[in-house]
Amino acid sequence: MLNFTKKAADTFKLKWAQLEERSGDHWKVDLFRIGRYPVLLIVHEKTLFTLVRRKADIKTVEAIAKEIEHHCPWYPFPVEISLGRNSDRRLSGSITEMRKFTWNMTSLDELPQLENQINHGLFSYLAESKYDYGKPIDALSRYRQRN
Repeated sequence: MLNFTKKAADTFKLKWAQLEERSGDHWKVDLFRIGRYPVLLIVHEKTLFTLVRRKADIKTVEAIAKEIEHHCPWYPFPVEISLGRNSDRRLSGSITEMRKFTWNMTSLDELPQLENQINHGLFSYLAESKYDYGKPIDALSRYRQRN
């Protein structure tokens, strides 16, 4: 269910090298900073739908799962939380693009607006054809119709 970047795995005291490499209908967790404050990007790998949360508000892996369960009722929540890693370079590139949305942020109070910008932004990862782009919010609509 949850895949971690190396930095996020270290933060939650997980041994990244021992996590199973996988891709699919999972969430990728990444950690970055806005100023001095650590922030989590929790990204659905199929749609790029993203939750942005202050690390200070989420202390455990279980808390990440609870955030997903609470804010994403459309996701088929598993009985057990599974942990892994995903090194897909295209997905990592899109997460790097998401970080660029934070360059002009001056306050953590802007996190809801950041989440909205990301979910309405254009990403080549979601392209249905070459030289195309897609929005996470549109990919989420297609995902919900299929499931």
